[in-house]
Amino acid sequence: MVDFLNAVHLEKADVAGWSMGGWVAMKLAVDQPERVTRLLLYDSAGTYFAATFQPDLFVPTDIAGLNRLMAAISPHPRSMAPFIQRDALRKLDRNGWIVKRSVAAMINGRDLMDFRLHLIRQPALIVWGSHDDLIPLSTGEAIHQGIPQSTLAIMQGCGHLAPAECMEPVLQATVQFLKADPAPHGGERTYQTGH
Repeated sequence: MVDFLNAVHLEKADVAGWSMGGWVAMKLAVDQPERVTRLLLYDSAGTYFAATFQPDLFVPTDIAGLNRLMAAISPHPRSMAPFIQRDALRKLDRNGWIVKRSVAAMINGRDLMDFRLHLIRQPALIVWGSHDDLIPLSTGEAIHQGIPQSTLAIMQGCGHLAPAECMEPVLQATVQFLKADPAPHGGERTYQTGH
């Protein structure tokens, strides 16, 4: 991330991340605070939660496994044409080693942010789907509690894919947060209808 910021000549930036990307964004905000102006987290990994899934959920090898993954990330999974399913399985197989390493990092807990959240000093927006069965809303609430200057926006009826499933309210909350001058001081909790 730092190399990317340097390559595009950005001294500071608003940084956003979804799921595992949120974990990366939080780590950047702690390790390189002078580079992050505002932090935006969407259904973010990076803190401990009692997982209700097995690690192999993310590397399905057949259609049934792909359907389990889709049901875990969305309360309203869309059906896929067979050729899309086959292509998705090929791509997941090709990138499976990355997913396995990320899940292993979550399980061993060495890089989790639980005890470092208070070090995040930037204004933060936390957006969470109320029906996220993968990383539960209680995790978003714990992150919100750990970052005093954060705002939690809960998207009613949305799952782990809230930015895609509930695009309009997520975009509205994001733009409002980014345009606010001065930046929101945090502590708020809002509820928005997702669909």
